[in-house]
Amino acid sequence: MNNIIILAAGKGTRMQSELPKCACPILGKPMIEYLIDSCIEIGIQNIIVVVGYKKEIIQEILKKYTNIKYAYQDEQLGQVMRAWLQKIYLKMKTDLQLLV
Repeated sequence: MNNIIILAAGKGTRMQSELPKCACPILGKPMIEYLIDSCIEIGIQNIIVVVGYKKEIIQEILKKYTNIKYAYQDEQLGQVMRAWLQKIYLKMKTDLQLLV
């Protein structure tokens, strides 16, 4: 497994925070960092992070990582985005993994 897409465009409304959902801290560290660190630890080489709501915050958190590319979701698409990404995944027939 060398490729992964991480969906990080959500607002996190139910978390009652001004931060995007994946930027909310757990034990002082943004949630998305745990995920990125785990991906790197298991040898994933290419990480694509789908960002949207307050994307600048996510990009600032992840700037220390060199193997991340971004896909921009300007419109909140929710389940539609997940379905679209899964369709791409099935067409590619590669070792791409999708983390939701």
